[in-house]
Amino acid sequence: MSSERQALPSRLFVGPGGLRIVVAENHATPITAVAVSCLGGVRNERRELSGITYLAQRMLLKGTQLRSAEDLAEEFEFLGARYAPFTSKDLVGATLSVLSRNLAGALDLLAECILQPAFLPEELDRERRLVLTEIQRRQDDGFACAMDLSEAALYRKHPYRLAVTGTQASVRRLERERLIRWHGRLYSPDRMVVAVVGDLRATHMRDLVLEAFASLDHPRPAWPEPKPEEPPTSPRQRTRRRARQHVALALSFMGPHFPSSDFLAMDVLSQVLAGMSGRLFTELRDRRGLGYAVGAGLEPRRDRSHFGVHLGTSLENRQVALEALLEELRRVRQEPVPRQELARVRRHLLGLFSISLQRKAVQAARLAFFELMGAGHGFLQGYPEAIRRITPEAMLEAARRHLHLEGYACGQVLPHPPSRRSR
Repeated sequence: MSSERQALPSRLFVGPGGLRIVVAENHATPITAVAVSCLGGVRNERRELSGITYLAQRMLLKGTQLRSAEDLAEEFEFLGARYAPFTSKDLVGATLSVLSRNLAGALDLLAECILQPAFLPEELDRERRLVLTEIQRRQDDGFACAMDLSEAALYRKHPYRLAVTGTQASVRRLERERLIRWHGRLYSPDRMVVAVVGDLRATHMRDLVLEAFASLDHPRPAWPEPKPEEPPTSPRQRTRRRARQHVALALSFMGPHFPSSDFLAMDVLSQVLAGMSGRLFTELRDRRGLGYAVGAGLEPRRDRSHFGVHLGTSLENRQVALEALLEELRRVRQEPVPRQELARVRRHLLGLFSISLQRKAVQAARLAFFELMGAGHGFLQGYPEAIRRITPEAMLEAARRHLHLEGYACGQVLPHPPSRRSR
């Protein structure tokens, strides 16, 4: 008998304004996890407003129209609750974990933070400074900077080219009134899912959500849809110089739509390449000594997923390492993954999935994500079987359709060239 932990059955309810509520009973511990997700991340931004969603989301921790930031912190602590907002390329929202007996009070606080933030000027100034520091740290991080550069090269018009945190210039320009207006149309019930996983009755959890978000009963105006963008037809490259000794490289590709069969095949393929037993690590680092850090990953998005690989190497090995990296990608386009290797990768992937389900917070986040992104909340239960059905042939076909080695984007962070004096 399989030892994999299975996702528990979930139910969907639809409330006023189209608000979707997904609930799953899980009586393993007296903890309830909540994930609020809403369409509306970086995908809706423009260059001059880059980072506005991220800064607005940070303000959800800094006081409401009824409570100060200190009062909120004390209330959450009294309830034994952990609360955190988030922002991504496609989504915004917040997560909450709390003792089940305190769910009603915690949900009321959560809704208050999301729907009634105060945007106090002094708190906004403080958060802006913190975001500016975070942007600088990300630029100083070789891999993070290279990844941002590769996406900026991959997308010439689509908002996915923008960083979640924004830029120093754009964040400095964001005014309080602009943030308030932006937030006012951000959370809309027809674009929103609240997922709850806890040791309470499903209908009771649903009723508590409906009560907490009762004021959210009318859809907000939607943003214009971004125009689709085609993959590059030739390599694109962006380079930045930093005071560092090593080179950070990142390659970006436009992947398949989520949750298509091609997406699942590419998801498994990313695991063939990634990890300490993956091909990139064993070939480029262990066997050839061309890099000190390698990895690969597939990120689901609303407008085609993002497939990325990264490599850390020395300046003298940069070109050889890049060619070796491309050769490994070419290999998965030319020959099917051996079934024994696929079986190992599948066991690893499903093992990680099973372990993650031990946390109710992960279950709630995935239920909300899958429902909002079009897979449906039931995808959480069906995911293991869908992965088992992936074949080497399916992976090969998906790689040939989406890993266009004649048209990728490369971001690289290089050392400053030696000065004339040092030479």
